[in-house]
Amino acid sequence: ELFNNITNTHRDINALIIASDGNYNKGINPIYSSKNISSPIYTIALGNHKAIKDISILKINHNDITFIKNEFPIEVIWSASMLQGERTVLNIYHNNKLIKSRPINITSDAASGSELIYLTAATSGLNEYTVKIQALDEQNTSNNQRNTFIEVIDDTSKILIIGDAPHPDIKAIKQALEKNIRYSVE
Repeated sequence: ELFNNITNTHRDINALIIASDGNYNKGINPIYSSKNISSPIYTIALGNHKAIKDISILKINHNDITFIKNEFPIEVIWSASMLQGERTVLNIYHNNKLIKSRPINITSDAASGSELIYLTAATSGLNEYTVKIQALDEQNTSNNQRNTFIEVIDDTSKILIIGDAPHPDIKAIKQALEKNIRYSVE
């Protein structure tokens, strides 16, 4: 809001001095917002720089596309500060239904980790998954949840094998093809 206000109302300024604790937890990163201001920006660090209790989801890694009935991985990267010895739970929801849960043990005051969780693609189309870390004694809980989307494709191929008489090779080919869930063999 600060940078939008300055660009909209105060166009001719020689310099901008910002006195702040340097933390932001809402909106666009100030580094990107400040690109619209042509005058120099100077900062003065103020406030309490003591670390606060917080656990947050930093990033979610996954494939953008998977096939129906396939098992696919989701990697959740998290960090925690000032919560040594605490335990929490990472939950994954699909259509507001809990589908996976994993405990997280925080081993230090500046802990981080990643959880690799395998899910099964049950419904075709664009699927939304919500990843939540159960809040602890924190001031900021808005970074404990993230949503992600994965496209699930229903791509079943039908295969017809024709022979003029029963043959063991045809049966072997059929059995080998049927092991792939994306093939329907007759």
